[in-house]
Amino acid sequence: MVEESNTFISMIEKGDKKQKDYDGESKMFGKISILSNIKDGPKEIYLMYKQREEIERAFNPMKNELENDKSYLSNDDSLRGYFFISFISLYLYYNIFVLLRSANLTSKVSVKDALLKFSRVYIIKGKKEIISEIPATTEKLDELPGTNIFPKNMRS
Repeated sequence: MVEESNTFISMIEKGDKKQKDYDGESKMFGKISILSNIKDGPKEIYLMYKQREEIERAFNPMKNELENDKSYLSNDDSLRGYFFISFISLYLYYNIFVLLRSANLTSKVSVKDALLKFSRVYIIKGKKEIISEIPATTEKLDELPGTNIFPKNMRS
């Protein structure tokens, strides 16, 4: 809404729009219009639109966080392996996202945050395997979607 308002004001300053048009047009700032032939209600159509946005947003981490948009490979086999690993990493990223969404955690925790929290836990191998200390926030994050990655019998 703010961006649309600022753009409109800039257009007034340039002379492309008139000040008198601002009040009428500003009522639409911050709103989106969706034209669809789907026979569902507005809420269902909006949720479907949001799912599409989630899928597009899933490719963003692949390009930015995983840096999978740069390839300096020169032969076909290396390139195929590169895209296979990129696909697997995107698949795992999206599975974590789905787990967070099913537990209604997406507004509180991003996939990157979840991975960072889980990366702080280590398995210590000796005479028997022991999991390092698990921070309380990580343990709670593990329990909420029901993943239970850290079995009780392996904890220190």
